[in-house]
Amino acid sequence: GWLCRIGALRDLVKEYPKKIVTQPGSTHPGEWLRLKDGLVHSDPDVRHEVARLYALVCKAHLRTSGDAEAQVLGREAWVAALQDLPPKGNAQLRKLLKLPERSQQSDSSPKKARNPTVPWEVPRSLAEWAQCSQETLAALRAPGRGEEQAALTALRALGHAVIGEPGKHGGPPTEEAFAGICRAIQHVLGSEVGGDRGIFKCSVDLCHASVDKLAPFLSGLDINMGLGKAFPFLLERASSGSVKLAVASDKLVQQLAKHPKIGCEAVTKMVISAIGRADNAEMLTRPTMLLHTLLGEYGLRLCAQRDIITLLLCALGGQMERLQQQSEVDLVRPQLIGVLGTVNRFSQ
Repeated sequence: GWLCRIGALRDLVKEYPKKIVTQPGSTHPGEWLRLKDGLVHSDPDVRHEVARLYALVCKAHLRTSGDAEAQVLGREAWVAALQDLPPKGNAQLRKLLKLPERSQQSDSSPKKARNPTVPWEVPRSLAEWAQCSQETLAALRAPGRGEEQAALTALRALGHAVIGEPGKHGGPPTEEAFAGICRAIQHVLGSEVGGDRGIFKCSVDLCHASVDKLAPFLSGLDINMGLGKAFPFLLERASSGSVKLAVASDKLVQQLAKHPKIGCEAVTKMVISAIGRADNAEMLTRPTMLLHTLLGEYGLRLCAQRDIITLLLCALGGQMERLQQQSEVDLVRPQLIGVLGTVNRFSQ
């Protein structure tokens, strides 16, 4: 499905560039940012073709900016907009855009916060729904070092609103508020303050309460779309944090898997996607353990679905291709063997 759609989009961009490029010279990808889901896909062919399309669209937008040298800053901005792109995908995209490679040290640190390059303009409607001032939530716009307490206060304000009487809140619809809460979690955990223990614990509690309290007013689609934004950042921080933080995230995963509007299938796919996005062996450990737990509890149900098994095998295969150092392979191999053994046992 991905390859067919990407091929069709490439043809459209090549044949109708003037209609596709609505803002010539734009240094922000806008709606084309949606392609980043393909850039972190478990299938390497999909990642390659999506990178080619993204580079093509970028060049089409910046063609009016002058020659290649004059377009460097614009191309850098397009790459920087992809905030959670793995180093290998980032390097591939930079090569297609003819940009110089960044230093390996700046890309490979497993505990480096993926700081959003564009501040988040917190919707005024979210403050209205939470019945708090806009200034309280303003700390979520671009939290930096030293602003942990302000960000924590903003998250707690959202938490109090969720725990209150969500059905009686004024302001925007509940689905819009839930999307805003998930965006807040994503933005804070992806910032410089995301590694703070209190921030992470509050984010997990907020996610837990939001699903528990707001689910009756939401569709399964709205819940899964919101979680799809926040969940990768929760898993990433859990992988690089302490054992207590990892345990808190594990409990959240178990709650989501049992929820009737989410289910073990959706959660398992999100965990597998996290495995496919992991930058190194250390970041693979926590999602692999979670996957093993999910398979142990819902193995018969999950292993009966071909799409989940295909996604799993592609993710594991892609990771084995990325791992180059023997120490990383030795660290991950026992976990991967355990997962594959569980899949084999339930598939027979």
